[in-house]
Amino acid sequence: MLKRKRIALLLIMALLMSLTATPAWAQSSTAPGVRTLEEALVIAKTHFTVPDNLDEFNSWYNDYQYPAWELNWNNSNGKGYMSIGVNALSGDITSMHQWNETDYQAAGGLQLSLADAQAVAAAKLAALLPDKAGSLRLRDDLTNVNLSGTPSAYFSWERYAGDIPVQGDYVTMTINMRDGSVQNYQMTWNDSPLPAADAAIDAEAAAQAFKDAGMLELQYMLPQEYHIWKDGVSTPLTAIPVYYLRHESQGIIDALTGEPLVNAEGGAVYAEEAPMANDVAKLSGGGGGGVILTPQELQEISATEKLISQEQAIAAVNKWFKLDPNLRLISSSLQADWNDGTRRHWMLTWEYWDDSDYMYADASVNAATSEVTRFYSGSREGDTATGRKLSADDAKKIADKLGAAIAPDKFKLIRAEQMDDMYGDEATQYNFNYIRVVNDIPFYGHGMNITVNRATGEVTSYNLNWDQVEFAPLDGVIDPAAAQQHYLDQSPLDLRYVQFYARDQRTLQLAYVPDFALSDATVFYLDAKTGVAIDSMGNAMTAGRSRQAFNDVAGHFAEAEITLMGQAGLMGEYGEAFMPDEDVTVISLLRALYGLGYGDWYITTDDEEIMRTARDNNLIDASVAAGDNVNREQASVIIIRYLGMQRVADIPGIYATPWQDGSVSAANHGYAALCWGLDIMRGDGVNFHGQQNVTRAETACILLRAMNVRM
Repeated sequence: MLKRKRIALLLIMALLMSLTATPAWAQSSTAPGVRTLEEALVIAKTHFTVPDNLDEFNSWYNDYQYPAWELNWNNSNGKGYMSIGVNALSGDITSMHQWNETDYQAAGGLQLSLADAQAVAAAKLAALLPDKAGSLRLRDDLTNVNLSGTPSAYFSWERYAGDIPVQGDYVTMTINMRDGSVQNYQMTWNDSPLPAADAAIDAEAAAQAFKDAGMLELQYMLPQEYHIWKDGVSTPLTAIPVYYLRHESQGIIDALTGEPLVNAEGGAVYAEEAPMANDVAKLSGGGGGGVILTPQELQEISATEKLISQEQAIAAVNKWFKLDPNLRLISSSLQADWNDGTRRHWMLTWEYWDDSDYMYADASVNAATSEVTRFYSGSREGDTATGRKLSADDAKKIADKLGAAIAPDKFKLIRAEQMDDMYGDEATQYNFNYIRVVNDIPFYGHGMNITVNRATGEVTSYNLNWDQVEFAPLDGVIDPAAAQQHYLDQSPLDLRYVQFYARDQRTLQLAYVPDFALSDATVFYLDAKTGVAIDSMGNAMTAGRSRQAFNDVAGHFAEAEITLMGQAGLMGEYGEAFMPDEDVTVISLLRALYGLGYGDWYITTDDEEIMRTARDNNLIDASVAAGDNVNREQASVIIIRYLGMQRVADIPGIYATPWQDGSVSAANHGYAALCWGLDIMRGDGVNFHGQQNVTRAETACILLRAMNVRM
């Protein structure tokens, strides 16, 4: 999934650059050794054919990391584009992205197998990068077929130096499986010298260095993103103890020194503030002149009548923060919290402007407790005031004093993080972050953040993040040594060349890097009681979409279709077996259908979520269960509704009956007729057999035909 997101991002970036590109006047006199625009165009058009309908062209030149050209062709009616990047020093093509409306809308089935597409990609790679192709190895685990939209095959190669991978240096390519054209291509390559590997420590020594550095921190993590609340009552969330890789090296060990390689960023879990209870019993018998209020309306009345007024909310802000007298209130609203509908906040905004000045302030006040939870003030001048004389220690005293006064009970439960002093004497303000501590371990995302102006000593921003959270006891938590071992068991250290960014330089370092087998990302959390790797929702991390080869389809009439489904990571419920002649279930059909149409997310989504989505989309009704079998008539309804043709299918009396049996109900006659006419499903060619269950093999054929329909 991560690689798909990366491709999508690259496409978006390419399109944006094509829309905002500026003329290449910067290259009026080309530096020695740097390709001119004309030379870059010759290189690009030698390897790629620009479609005739792209009638606009512009270029963009930059030398951010190396001199490079971005060449952009667009259709003036917005029906296509092509973008090609050329390294102006080496002459390598670094990227190519294209989209054409006519190609996307084209009908017809697949013309290339995965093996055919791979051969096309390998030949193109050798032509594009003759000096580099020998250092690239195909990542077979990342090879993927995408059957949504234009059917395509995705390939990724990783750079190796000897037998050591160069992390971050790669080539990706997407091949159109209808015509064999290259849809997308991306190359990243660092030309920095590679450190010699003969002096590297071994993996055992690297693992010991990982343990000695105390990479993991015991902390609380909230495994749910949103409050669960119903009928005005909020269910408290429970934070669980986890071990988190918080070390600034992110677990990377320098293979030459045996020390952590410090050059990475950490992360934190975010949560919000506490809900409030409602009491509607006293309103249950109100009059209202015959107007009947619903329980929900009564709850809202009960909730709001207990809240502070706008004037009281403004007074709460003025109690702690300095508001310029010129500011005027321009916006005020009482809002339910997006994360917890039982909680209300006053949202206040002030502004002032004239020809020479502009000032702004906003604040959030808990409407039940009068507690200020957010404040920010700024001006056109920003924080550029002169006389920067306040020291960090003095500024922290101001922040501590405010925090202890504005939320005294909470301030006792937090600790200050080390201040980020990246700007040193140039800093115009100091930012202090305070983390909530429970049972002597941190709960990141809860706490305070306070900013102090270095010149004036005024607090210019304040944020309080605090929620009603229950905390699981620490009984049974494994010790740090065991956690380190669990981490390394699931994410062993691999020797790699890694990209190291230091200021404006990008070098390659030889290092041992955690490699989590179940994900494209490193492990971020370990359940502190089991040692199992979990995601931010508290679920055990599992492998995402991957190719699947089935061992029971050789010689089957649907072997080609089933094989393609496996290459797309679909219908792998039985592992290496496909069970082609078994009747398909509703959930299997829906998961494959949504997976084909919308991608990876649906492959691992739980059954109930997929069923809920299908009901919301009117593909099935509430009486259908996930484990039910699907007959041909039902399948026709699901497919045609998925394709957005329900209104057409429901028109009575316009469809002929091309089949001879009477196996389709009158209500669904249009759906079956459309499936027959679009060559999605035709029974045995004579009879539709509407009440006959659809097998898994037939499902593969039906879905692939449905994906070829273009409306």
